[in-house]
Amino acid sequence: KSILQQYAPLCPYQYGTGVYLARALLAPIDSTDYYSACEEIYGNGRAYAHRPVKKPASTQSTVPDNKNLTVKVYPNPANTLLNVEFIGQEMTGTIYLYNGLGQLTLTYSLTSNLTTIPVGSLAQGVYHYRIIDNNQKPVKTDNLLIER
Repeated sequence: KSILQQYAPLCPYQYGTGVYLARALLAPIDSTDYYSACEEIYGNGRAYAHRPVKKPASTQSTVPDNKNLTVKVYPNPANTLLNVEFIGQEMTGTIYLYNGLGQLTLTYSLTSNLTTIPVGSLAQGVYHYRIIDNNQKPVKTDNLLIER
């Protein structure tokens, strides 16, 4: 097996956006439907499996089982500060930021409905973030661009 074929079936929540990249690179030459069981656990099913869908540069998402909660992550692209805002209900949690290699580069506690995170020390590039609530339930995942 190639390194891409070994990486593609891994959990993207644990190994980061490199898993999606491996799947995208394999898509033209390999018809295998790569996905990880963790994607079903987190409620995404096969949404990210094998052929990633290019998403618009959206900065908000509604939690599937709570229609009253909207999560905004802005600005995107970010420069020195990133805001995470919960709208519709009181919520706290944690944001995990992964670089393009899937390495965890930042963990930050979200202690109020609006939290400002300093990101000026991060290298310029594309990052994948995952927000979970205090019950370890996923709230939102998406990509973020850091540019100077």
